[in-house]
Amino acid sequence: MFSRYIRTSWMFIAEKPLKLKEVPVRIFRLTKDESEKLIKRAASRNVFVKRGFENNFYVGRFKGLADKTIVEVLLPGKPNEVFEEAQNLADLTERIAFLSSVLEMDRKAFQVLMGLGQDPKKSFHIIISSDFRRLSSSRNPERRVLGFTINKRFTERFEECCFENLILHCKNTSELSHKVSQTINWLYESRMEPREDAAIAKTGIALESLLVFDSSENLRKPISERSAYLLSSDPDIRLSINRTFNKFYDLRSDIVHGRKTKIKNASGLLECTDRLILLMCLIVSSNKAKWKTKDSMLEWFEQQKWGSPDLGIKFSFPEEYFYHALRYFPLT
Repeated sequence: MFSRYIRTSWMFIAEKPLKLKEVPVRIFRLTKDESEKLIKRAASRNVFVKRGFENNFYVGRFKGLADKTIVEVLLPGKPNEVFEEAQNLADLTERIAFLSSVLEMDRKAFQVLMGLGQDPKKSFHIIISSDFRRLSSSRNPERRVLGFTINKRFTERFEECCFENLILHCKNTSELSHKVSQTINWLYESRMEPREDAAIAKTGIALESLLVFDSSENLRKPISERSAYLLSSDPDIRLSINRTFNKFYDLRSDIVHGRKTKIKNASGLLECTDRLILLMCLIVSSNKAKWKTKDSMLEWFEQQKWGSPDLGIKFSFPEEYFYHALRYFPLT
């Protein structure tokens, strides 16, 4: 038996389906015909749907899916056995798809599309066993949003930058995968945060989640050095990255300690840092053979500190995204 988890998406308008190759998830628009097929199959197989068909709760749910963008997860097992896993995988995929737009859309545009500050509306999800004898559904609060359009450009960027590798990495249970997953969650929270000072603090937590390996470490130096090692093998570019992240840490410290910052263009520095963090997550997920554990990654950082730059790092994204990020906070 397999189960089909379906959840309406409040983030996306799918003009084109986002299909993944190794992850059993897709984001697409469910047509009215597909909705009617679900109703007919449920009516023929599920005893609770057969009774009082016209006013049945699940009939209403299936009708509500028509022409909506949904996140669908297919997993082997009964609904009650796979519900939590399916829900988590749907949330993870949606968040990473959302963050994939960071590479081409700045924070202000995000705020408009996400409808921040508006009253919530409702969305719902349904999970179905393959024989339609088991059904479950619930309703959750959701913002009124314009939504991101999943179109040809969106799916091409998602595939080109290997965002599916990032989903696969976050699904693992290793300590390093947990660090990357926590980074993604905090970066998502930062992009959704309308207050810039709070967003800076959350981006700072995302950065620490990825690059700090021991609570006793002095944060500034490891963060700035390790960011530089990950993002480039060129000494001059590494120096520029190091200076950028030192500036961000100054900004973060001013915010969390209630000081008036002297840094100009804080918005540009935040945008630059967000984008570079996402690129670092892509680098880590595309080099899982090199960094299988947290300790192996920490050892690699030490080698970069005292040895020659590693020229064997795989970069899964076009370099234009890296240089575009740096343009948000040019160093003089």
